[in-house]
Amino acid sequence: MKKLLSILTVSILISLLILLTLILPSCGKEKEQHGVILIVLDALRRDHLSGYGYERNTSPFLDSLSRQSTFFSNAFSAAPQTVPSVGSLMTGLYPYRHGSHFFSNIQSYHPTKEVIDGGLPNMKKENTLISEVFQENGFYTAMITSNPGILDAYGYAQGYDYYKYVNCWRENATRVCDGARINQVFRDEVIPEISGEDFFVYLHYMDVHSPYFKPNSYKERFDKYQGEAFYRNGKVDQIRPDVLEYSIACYDEGIIYLDSLLEDLYKELEKNKLKDNTTVIIVSDHGDEFLEHRGMGHGTTCYNELINSFVLIYNSKIAPVRIDIPVSLVDIMPTLIDQFNLKIDDYKPDGISLVPIIQGKENTRQVFLAELGDRKTIIRNNMKYIFNLDNDTIEVYNLDEDPLELKKLDVNKAAHINAIKKIMDDIVKRMKISYSSKSLNREELENLRSLSYIN
Repeated sequence: MKKLLSILTVSILISLLILLTLILPSCGKEKEQHGVILIVLDALRRDHLSGYGYERNTSPFLDSLSRQSTFFSNAFSAAPQTVPSVGSLMTGLYPYRHGSHFFSNIQSYHPTKEVIDGGLPNMKKENTLISEVFQENGFYTAMITSNPGILDAYGYAQGYDYYKYVNCWRENATRVCDGARINQVFRDEVIPEISGEDFFVYLHYMDVHSPYFKPNSYKERFDKYQGEAFYRNGKVDQIRPDVLEYSIACYDEGIIYLDSLLEDLYKELEKNKLKDNTTVIIVSDHGDEFLEHRGMGHGTTCYNELINSFVLIYNSKIAPVRIDIPVSLVDIMPTLIDQFNLKIDDYKPDGISLVPIIQGKENTRQVFLAELGDRKTIIRNNMKYIFNLDNDTIEVYNLDEDPLELKKLDVNKAAHINAIKKIMDDIVKRMKISYSSKSLNREELENLRSLSYIN
């Protein structure tokens, strides 16, 4: 009997040891970290990237990264101006729903008040931002922005554990925005906080935005330095060809400098062992015009040089693919919610998740919207309809036959025009307007003026 008990005791001990061997490694195993970095390249026009066949080699790193990524080559911004465009990126809603607009006729976020009189941007608190969703799902959230419209004061920092506005006017004598500072803040202040944590980080670079700026290491890359480049938001009556070409060269030098900063950021992720567990999303919020439609700058028209963008999604664990079907920047938030299985209540976005498209499933979407407060654009298949609410006119273009939008079609003969008008009437009736009546101090005025937001 004692011998039997001894055998049973040994058997039980062996079983316990085997069980502990199976359990202990899983208990001690670190939870896999998940990170997301959403990067906005302000005013970067996609057809000035060398990967789109541009004549200058402006984007060697970005081109290389796009070939390692899920690259949506044909994306539409929700607006040709930063504040409403980023508002849509952050909410998955078109501007007529989230309410933060930009009115081209007076360069303001309010239909009648100028910026200096209180026509400042605002994001309503009732709008749910992607940062809030990540935060509520246990992610550490951080924002670093150098755009004076994407500020905490205007509601764009909701849901962030860490927020930093890099004030170009205050922080350097040149009064221009250098993305190297964005990288420095990310390295020194954000990386220590996200070590071992799930995280969502938003980075907003202004190196391509006016004033067209070339740091010393990139000066004269594409043209001899001749001082400040010409810039204006809106119609330009007359400009010498050489002046225009110099402005374009300065703009392109900003792109290649920004490209180098993105490479530096990528190396920082590698150095800190974050690359393999981080999804990096890169987009442009809008482009800039160089007289294609008799104007310059942005925020005044809805032609494709301003609203055509791209969506680059880098994840080292996902096989790279280029997808040319059209998508929208309002799709980013629904895609992240789907990809990371985030919990959110009562969310009805305008965008769709891109995950099924990445998986090769059929996409039945046909209609896209891009808008300013007084300019509305509907893109349906190959047809584009631009509504000017100021003078009650409509422009129609066939993008397959006329991708540069130079040949206006007869509105009365345009396909689906009655259905499009009904859609537009509904949008205008439902349009919300959200602005801040905050007064500006002298420094804020000068900062906005230096970036050509006000005259």
